[in-house]
Amino acid sequence: MLAGYIADVNTDAGEIASSEMPTSDIDDGIRIADAVTINSNIITSAFAYKLTGTSAYRDRAILEMMNAASFDDWNPKGHFLDTAGIMFGMAIGYDWLYNDLTDTQKSTIAAAIMEKGVIPAYNQHRSPYCNFNWTGNKTNWNFVCNSAAIMGALAVADIEEYKTTAAEVVSLSLQSMQGAICKFGIDGSWYESPEYGRYAMSYYYPATEAMRTALGTDYGYGSNPRTNAFCDYIIYISGGRSVFNYGDGGEALINFPGLFLRSKRGGSDFYAAYRAMQLQKTEGTAQVWDVLWYDALNTSFDLNSASMDRFFAANETATFRNGFFGDDLAFAGFHGGYNGDTHCQLDAGSFVYDAYGMRFACDEGQQDYSGAYVWTTNLNTEKNRWGYYRNRAESHNTLVINPDAGADQNPFAQAKMTKYKTAADYGFAVIDLTDTYADDVVAAKRGLYFNRTNGSIIVQDELNLKSVSDVYWSMTFAAGPSSAYGAVAADGKSAVITRENKKVWVGILEGEGTFEIAEACPMSTSPNPNEWEENVASGAKNTMNTGWYDKLQLKLSGVEGSQKISIYMIPIASNQTAPDSVPAVTDIASWK
Repeated sequence: MLAGYIADVNTDAGEIASSEMPTSDIDDGIRIADAVTINSNIITSAFAYKLTGTSAYRDRAILEMMNAASFDDWNPKGHFLDTAGIMFGMAIGYDWLYNDLTDTQKSTIAAAIMEKGVIPAYNQHRSPYCNFNWTGNKTNWNFVCNSAAIMGALAVADIEEYKTTAAEVVSLSLQSMQGAICKFGIDGSWYESPEYGRYAMSYYYPATEAMRTALGTDYGYGSNPRTNAFCDYIIYISGGRSVFNYGDGGEALINFPGLFLRSKRGGSDFYAAYRAMQLQKTEGTAQVWDVLWYDALNTSFDLNSASMDRFFAANETATFRNGFFGDDLAFAGFHGGYNGDTHCQLDAGSFVYDAYGMRFACDEGQQDYSGAYVWTTNLNTEKNRWGYYRNRAESHNTLVINPDAGADQNPFAQAKMTKYKTAADYGFAVIDLTDTYADDVVAAKRGLYFNRTNGSIIVQDELNLKSVSDVYWSMTFAAGPSSAYGAVAADGKSAVITRENKKVWVGILEGEGTFEIAEACPMSTSPNPNEWEENVASGAKNTMNTGWYDKLQLKLSGVEGSQKISIYMIPIASNQTAPDSVPAVTDIASWK
């Protein structure tokens, strides 16, 4: 297993050695386009050299560092994440290759780390100046930038002229991260979405290890229960091939080598066994940190002995499964929470559903950040974040009631999970959506029931409408690949979604209206940010249908009072057009 991980790293290093040298170009007017590439190229090349002694890998890592050292700066005012990414890679490369550097290279690289990374971080702590105050906020930026600053400071702290400032930066960064750590739930969940949690912890975990090796202690940051519990979160928020990507994030499975470190530090072997199985079953590519933190003794844990379901109270999210990997895997994720937080979307009540180990009910993911007003959440402005399709409820697997050009859920409501139950052969959760649709409902709740025995789910809505309303129920599914498509039955009461020649039947157990297949794009009543003058001038586009998705949609037209929509989904055999039987409908209140 370890030999395979090493081979992956060597393959990556070989490709880097023959690739073009990164530049400091800022193509979008905000970010150094190659900042992440510089980070990865240095770390991968330096580590591959330490493993194999291949001089080409060493030479490329040194060339990368000298190249980055020659930049005028690392964009600290415009986008400090660029500074952090480059500083992080430079610090590791400088440390790992120290004995292979000439005196001139050592002084040049150390000076660059200090002058273009550590000192800008110090200045930001003392008097914020960059476009986003990462020292004072509690977002992923806080972890990424502070962790990189710690790495940079530790790398050069033994140089007499740098040590005082370096020590202060370590202290200031640790203090700054204390508040941000509290934004993790005690259950490990991260409010900005799984991908941004991974991004934050991919810097934080190595920084805590660096403190252990350089200082002899990580001051408790490496054993914090919240950041440790992130390992549970990243496992349970993931299906077989895809993550539950609520908020801003793609559905690609989260690769987090920190799972190996969690086990190695004395956590359950469950984490390492999961990471090893993830790399094996998903044909993932191992990273440097997988090799560095791998321990074969931690990978024998039986995943099937672990609990299957999890409720993350901190962000009102629950997940259910019948296993962790394999062609028979069924998985469902169900999300409430607070729509108005950073990187959140109007997706309260949304769900994803996997059958046969693959995603059938999808979330389209992240809106392009280049559009005007994409971070503006003020409802009093005509143009704001909620004008973009992928940020709106209409792009998610949830309800839209009486749509117009405004936000189609209340961005500032709390969608609380009022019930959660897990048992041997089933699990369910219920979310109160009353505040989410407060303009249109007296009460609204949605439940998701997962049957572990046959991998089916029920998604049920119970509404009490204030007036005559149009209610839309929709589910996004993959339609771009050649073997992914949906077909509605003649009576409109059911549909079959097909992906990679596997089928899921979706049927209306109770509710008005009939299904239709619709293009995954904005409704006619929705805003069109492509026509906003700022986006016309810049060429930014409203991320919408890319040809990869369609929607299975149900419309209840002109309904009023109490309404129930109960939808059943179940995997069926290739020769079936419908399941042999369907469950009876019961009120959510009777789910036990």
